Amino acid sequence: MRLLSTLAVLLACAGTALAQTASNAVPDGDDSSSQVDIASVRAMYDRSNDRLAHVIRFHAGIGPGDFRNAVDEHGPPGSVCINIWTRRTPWEASPNFDVCVSANDERELVASVSRLGSRGGVRRRGPASAELTSRRRLVVRFDPDLIRRPAAYRWSVEVTTFERGCTSRGCHDFAPGRGRSVRTELGTPTS
Repeated sequence: MRLLSTLAVLLACAGTALAQTASNAVPDGDDSSSQVDIASVRAMYDRSNDRLAHVIRFHAGIGPGDFRNAVDEHGPPGSVCINIWTRRTPWEASPNFDVCVSANDERELVASVSRLGSRGGVRRRGPASAELTSRRRLVVRFDPDLIRRPAAYRWSVEVTTFERGCTSRGCHDFAPGRGRSVRTELGTPTS
């Protein structure tokens, strides 16, 4: 009986491991003057709930208040955006989609998926979720149907903040570095 229960636990653990397809974490140095400075990024496809998840770690603790605009009170808030290329060449053309996280007036994180047109148009595709699972770890999840469920996609993360000392265009941080991207493959969802 003990052997059967041990086998059942091992099979359950193996099933969970097989249900996720993840990229390795891509490190990013302490290279931004912003409080919201990326330390590493990674993406995974969780087949068990059919969601893409991007995990962004920061060098220091952050909160929704770090996205307020301290340069221009009527200007845009700061954001964390996952730029996604499904058909266009990364960095040679604008992303096909972006998933952006910011804070609302109540200082709660809000996130959505948008489609970016080749001529600059932006159309919101649907909701995403954003959760600070710790002061230094942000997890962004969304339905792959919102990016037209590609077999694989390339992505990068961009942080823009408007803290004191930033220009009116903001302080920026990229991971991987500007001009680089990461490839993530999707599998088939489990039933």
